[in-house]
Amino acid sequence: MSIQVMMQMLGQGFLVSLQLFVLTLLGSIPLGIPVAFMRMSKIAPLRWIARIYISVMRGTPLMLQMFAIYFAPYYVFGISLTPDSKWTACVVAFIINYAGYFAEIYRSGLQSIPRGQYEAAEVLGYSRVQTFLYIVMPQVAKRILPAMGNEIITLVKDTSLSRIIALQEIIWAGQAFLKGSQGISGAIWPLFFTGIYYLLFSGVLQLLLDGLEKKLDSLPGQLSGGMRRRCALARALCAESDLLVLDEPFKGLDEANRRAAMVAVRAVSDDKTVLLVTHDAAEAEFFGGNRLSVP
Repeated sequence: MSIQVMMQMLGQGFLVSLQLFVLTLLGSIPLGIPVAFMRMSKIAPLRWIARIYISVMRGTPLMLQMFAIYFAPYYVFGISLTPDSKWTACVVAFIINYAGYFAEIYRSGLQSIPRGQYEAAEVLGYSRVQTFLYIVMPQVAKRILPAMGNEIITLVKDTSLSRIIALQEIIWAGQAFLKGSQGISGAIWPLFFTGIYYLLFSGVLQLLLDGLEKKLDSLPGQLSGGMRRRCALARALCAESDLLVLDEPFKGLDEANRRAAMVAVRAVSDDKTVLLVTHDAAEAEFFGGNRLSVP
């Protein structure tokens, strides 16, 4: 068998798998966001619609969902199937299936953020958009990234299921030599070559995900000095600890935010021991309590 012929067919199959992978992510990642908010909605009908949708997507095999979407137009509406029907059915089935998984990941990430962080940010003068972008979103993104990465890697391998309805992806191309292609039959080793494609593709994705995780770790350093201080102070106020140590926490804040931050710190001092280091006598006077002056 010509290696060139084999690599050409496997390459064509890989491009089909890659297109399915990319289109699935482009559709399912944004679709999961409204589904997640519906799942957390206080409106019961919306909440139950989202729960039923997620349960069906996660509780039934993706293969059956592809069959349903592929054959439903013909058996339900009498619409004739075309060669493009296979591709459309695969893309739609993958998108709605993975949107259900991503929606649950988003929901778990958002609900893992303590409510107190929103309240502390409000006291510190953050708008709702600033609270989400600078305090909530970095934490959510970092917390859900491992789960998202796991689903993305799984998607790479799940694209092979599309061969069930004869979509000519890379596994289909490998099996073609086993069944008889290019005048050759019974050749199984091209099928094993498909594993190299999957392994290399998954490896590249893992490197990208690792790089993204490092990027998220450095995100707070990209904020302005005052914004970093406010963000750090808001997180400190929400920490579940009996001792709060603050070293010049109000330095660099404008007067309005400085006053709001001081009020917020004093509010939690009833439940926590606060050790405040400051060079401002007015700040020390504001908090009262036991003071130690160092010349």
